[in-house]
Amino acid sequence: MAKDGGQPGDLGSKDARKAEKELRKHLKRLEGELAAASRAEARRLRKFEKARWRRQRIQAFVDEVKAITEADAGSTEPAPAPAAAAPRSAPSPARSPKPATARATKPRAASPRKTARP
Repeated sequence: MAKDGGQPGDLGSKDARKAEKELRKHLKRLEGELAAASRAEARRLRKFEKARWRRQRIQAFVDEVKAITEADAGSTEPAPAPAAAAPRSAPSPARSPKPATARATKPRAASPRKTARP
């Protein structure tokens, strides 16, 4: 009769409760591991997006410098070259604080949306 679990004080009901408790404990641990893995993945994705954004900014700067140097090399007069470089370098200081303020005001969850737009 103990295996049937008919009586509340039977050994079978204690085993069933113990098994249930162990199962809940195991599921809770697995849920915790899943949440930790999710947080780690989100952290990895933010790091990747930040590196990609940084690489794009560096590439844009390199392209801009190449265009300036090609314009300098293409011109025979040295005077127009600094004049051409001055307007291009003037917007750069205005551009650099903008991403920093944009990152500071936007929530972290908004950064993955930047990847959806080319």
